[in-house]
Amino acid sequence: GGGLDSAGGLFHASGLSRSAFTLAEVLITLGIIGVVAAMTMPSLIGKYQEKVLINQAKKSYSIIQNALVLTKAKEEASSYGDIFRADNTSDETADIIFKNMQVVERCYSDTTKGCGGTSYKIKQQYRKNDGYGNVAGSSILTKYSRAILKDGTIIGITQTKYPETACQNYYTTYDKDADGNYILDADGNRTGERLVPEKDCGHIFFDVNGLKGPNQYGQDAYLIYVTDNDYVQSLGRINDVLSKNKLTYDKFQEGGKFKE
Repeated sequence: GGGLDSAGGLFHASGLSRSAFTLAEVLITLGIIGVVAAMTMPSLIGKYQEKVLINQAKKSYSIIQNALVLTKAKEEASSYGDIFRADNTSDETADIIFKNMQVVERCYSDTTKGCGGTSYKIKQQYRKNDGYGNVAGSSILTKYSRAILKDGTIIGITQTKYPETACQNYYTTYDKDADGNYILDADGNRTGERLVPEKDCGHIFFDVNGLKGPNQYGQDAYLIYVTDNDYVQSLGRINDVLSKNKLTYDKFQEGGKFKE
């Protein structure tokens, strides 16, 4: 059961080490690695994509803030709100602000061409009732005067400053029941129509990666309201990106009934 080694000593065959793997062992190991990768890769990819969108959102927001600061200085405006002059159209106000951005394509609010046109839609941030018991669909941004920047960001600007009152905007609302459905009269018309005041001078929309998608509020698209004070009030949860490094939105399918 033994023999002489090179030095004349004895060795035992049972002392030989086995270093090679069998084919079966290699296949089993590769299979385990594959299963682990399949379980972890979607999460890793998702976190990476979220980090990219967060960084892009911060950059786009910074571009907008810098443009407002420059516009305020050049126009000798007393506040951000004064940039949105009462006698301006959305296109005129947007032209003033876009002068201070690196615009590669300019699209006006009276045309359906360019910057995505009417096919460019933004999905709601959260799954919500459209008032008729259905899941609310995507928003079309035709009223916004838009531009595409050098880095691919799409920015839209709309004028809301009313001539009679500085930065006084209104939106129309109607009566709804506890489930968020409009209360209709016998003819099927919405009831309780009224105007609700809202203090803002203009709206600035931005999509951090343009037409690429996912094109959803809170994920890659945001909307901010410019007030008559020297600050920008943010909506669409851009504050979560700026202060928490977090995207805030729901994953849901559009279409169908809101309450099954």
